[in-house]
Amino acid sequence: MEHGVNVRLEGMNAIELRDQFGREAQGYLAALAPPGTAIMLLHRKREKFGRLLARALLADGTDLSTALLTAKASDGVTPLAVPYAA
Repeated sequence: MEHGVNVRLEGMNAIELRDQFGREAQGYLAALAPPGTAIMLLHRKREKFGRLLARALLADGTDLSTALLTAKASDGVTPLAVPYAA
C-alpha cells in the first residue's frame, strides 16, 4: 500500500541525484527497498521542507540510513551522518 509520504531519512545527508553517484545511490536504495516493500517509519518531526524526519526500518530490522552510510551512499558530511548503534 502506498501512502504518498515524503520522508527524509534521519541521520544522513543523501547525495543529490544530479551529483556524481547520485543515481547509483538511488539505485542502491531501490535494491534495498523495492516498490511495495513494507517499511516501518519511526517519525521524529517534520523538517523545514515539510517532510517527515524519520528512521526507516525494513521488516528484518535493517535501518536504511545505516545501510546507505555503510555503503557510502551518502556524502558523510553532516554531523548527524553516522550509523546508528543497534
